[in-house]
Amino acid sequence: MKKILSVLLILILAFNLSACAKDDLNSYKKAVEKTDNISKGKTDFQFNLDTRFNEENLTLEKMKYIKNIEMTSEYTFDLEKDKLIARNYFNFGGMGFDSTFYKGKKSFIKMPMLGKYIEIDDLVSEENNKFNEVSSILNDKTIKNIEKEWVNILSEDDVLQGKDTVINTPDGDVKVTHYKINVTDKQLKLYLKEIEKILLKDENFIEIINETYEIDIENIKKDLKEFKSQFTIDKFKYDAFIDIDGYIINEDIDIEIGFDNTKNIFKEMTINIKTKNWDIENKQEFNFPKLNDENTLDKENLNQGLPYMFEDILKGE
Repeated sequence: MKKILSVLLILILAFNLSACAKDDLNSYKKAVEKTDNISKGKTDFQFNLDTRFNEENLTLEKMKYIKNIEMTSEYTFDLEKDKLIARNYFNFGGMGFDSTFYKGKKSFIKMPMLGKYIEIDDLVSEENNKFNEVSSILNDKTIKNIEKEWVNILSEDDVLQGKDTVINTPDGDVKVTHYKINVTDKQLKLYLKEIEKILLKDENFIEIINETYEIDIENIKKDLKEFKSQFTIDKFKYDAFIDIDGYIINEDIDIEIGFDNTKNIFKEMTINIKTKNWDIENKQEFNFPKLNDENTLDKENLNQGLPYMFEDILKGE
């Protein structure tokens, strides 16, 4: 199970960051940079992964949890004030749960299944303060290098500027310019190869993978090498919509992956990533709940109400 999770983690990071760092044309490049520097606003992120398995090779009952993975997050942020509220939904093979993450003077999370708030600081000890670092699993240098490599694989023929159109957003109807990016399996394989090199140079990333997920980095290298030789990216379609102010306000990525190794448990994967940005650079309202002994769960009782599938994953089963 850990092998599968480690490979999926790398793929999700790769394609998610490619969605945040795209472009070959100068106007598009400026839009990417401007969007990356938004200091406050709202964002909606949706990720869906559907997997078809070779059932004759499927021996782990736990695979049902990754047959379909759905993640959505709507968050309000103000980087200048270091405030964030993120409302999240996760669904693993039909098992869904909600959570809300708050970051202000303190960082805490609420999961309705537990019915109480959990202070993040209570999850870790002073000697092993890695939990908070998971939210920033990649340092700025690593992210910039990944962005640079994405640009490097593109040619001008890969980026097509479409006609102006109008799309509906939470801000209302907005006039936008439509950009399309289409790249080949060969280009994406090269991109994944370069990402692997970059990630393996990031000591913080390696340490988090080793200690938080208890996955040896050497095993990840071996698994990725084997995994990459067994699949073909049959489709990579990316659409971006840039508003009149030069911000990317909508993104849509579709990826189809086929596996030609009959010994592999995977047959096909379909990935869809959608991102929306709105209320950009406007004043944001943050309603933080007040924590007390009655509504806060102490760390001794954190396992109460924890979904059993997470217990299995954390044990590496």
